[in-house]
Amino acid sequence: MKAGDDLLLDNVIFHHSASVRDFADSIQAKLLFSPPYNPWFNPIEGMFPIVTGNDRSNMRFAEPFSTQ
Repeated sequence: MKAGDDLLLDNVIFHHSASVRDFADSIQAKLLFSPPYNPWFNPIEGMFPIVTGNDRSNMRFAEPFSTQ
């Protein structure tokens, strides 16, 4: 990185920290943040539903307990 570069960051909480701002100031960089949850700018956002299990097609369901 060199002075005057732009840094494109996502919106993870630590990217908004004072240490990141201090680093950007020290190299005279401008911080740019992508819009949150935008798959056009952050393609991994499209994978989260798959990874987190929103596809429940392979789930097994137990039979409910019956009382006798």
